[in-house]
Amino acid sequence: MDKLALINRPPNLKAFGRLIRILRTRHQLTLRALAEKVNFSHAYMRKVEYGETALRQHLYDRLCRVFDLDLCVDKTLQERFYDLKKTIEHDILYLNSLNMRTNLDVLEQDANLHAHSLWVIDYMILYVGCMTFVPYKDHRDADSTITELDSVVEMMSDAQRQRYYLYRGLYHYCENEHDAAVRDYQHSLSFDVVPGLKPLALYLIGRVYGETFRLPESNEYYRRAESFFHASNNEMRASNTRFLGCANRIKMRTFDGVVDVLDEALNFAHRHQLSSLASAVRFHYMLYHFLRREHEAALAMLAKTTEDSLRIRFYHALNRFYSRGAAAATDYLEQLDLEHPPAGDRMILYRYGLRFLWRYVMGEPYEQELEWFFQESFTTRSYIEVQIAYRYLVDLYEDTRRYKDAFELTQNIIAITKQALF
Repeated sequence: MDKLALINRPPNLKAFGRLIRILRTRHQLTLRALAEKVNFSHAYMRKVEYGETALRQHLYDRLCRVFDLDLCVDKTLQERFYDLKKTIEHDILYLNSLNMRTNLDVLEQDANLHAHSLWVIDYMILYVGCMTFVPYKDHRDADSTITELDSVVEMMSDAQRQRYYLYRGLYHYCENEHDAAVRDYQHSLSFDVVPGLKPLALYLIGRVYGETFRLPESNEYYRRAESFFHASNNEMRASNTRFLGCANRIKMRTFDGVVDVLDEALNFAHRHQLSSLASAVRFHYMLYHFLRREHEAALAMLAKTTEDSLRIRFYHALNRFYSRGAAAATDYLEQLDLEHPPAGDRMILYRYGLRFLWRYVMGEPYEQELEWFFQESFTTRSYIEVQIAYRYLVDLYEDTRRYKDAFELTQNIIAITKQALF
């Protein structure tokens, strides 16, 4: 069967129309401009894009010339793509990051063929999912793909939209566009078509709220997500969700039962060789002790972590200062190369924190570094660090008789705390 006959099959007409819309967007052509290029009417080209009319041979030839299109109709490639798609979506749902990176490499090997195929929408949606879910990938690589997919979103099936809104939401989350992320996750929730995506959307909403001073709401979404994950025997996601809810409770200083959850999460991480999860659990175990002012226990937990980041170094120094005094903190800080720090989570925040702490224990002026630390912790929604910075800032303002500044800062912190805890 030739390509035109295949395209003119009813299911494929709409798929081809979506491909043309994608290519038109990529070439920055209006529908009227494309109609002029192929010498067909605007109204007729609209029907082609929506798959409402059979395609003529001479129009197909002209479209191929305009877009340099060599339509891929390889059945074997199509079947291989959908097998791979199923595997990648399973890995996303079951948190198999290592396998996702491997399969993304396989997906990209045939990228040019997929981009000129009738399954192009499914390919592009999957690509956005990979760019946003696979650790260490630059999610901004999905930017142009999202622009193109936005042009055909109303032409997608419900299943495609459920996936796309979820993946686009994570893209917005990676861009720190939290409101846009939640809107997309909620859109995804409105389509309960693809098995497993509903609890994942609930989990992702919980994660956004957990990082935007809305801890009780975050835990409610985590609770709902965990229930669904358990029901589908997705223990990987269920365990991770339970741990994140526990992390929220630690920040809220609701300590009942958190040790049991932390121990369970740590055992789970060791059993499944999840080093990143083990590191996160140990950090929150440390935070549990830190917030209870058990600084030697916090230091013992820090000693067990293999992570070397500015965050870990900051809390090493801070716990030493609180439990052993300024001299012990100074001795530790003198060993650090503050000019060549390791990369890590929120590096700028903890660089400012270490600079402030260094100047503070050395008895040098520290206001500028402290204010930078506070602003960065506020910008990145680092709730505990906001509280730490506030404690020192309000003392500084009161010591220098800046009572109005101290009062305004306190009112601001009260508002943040109410949002985070109630």
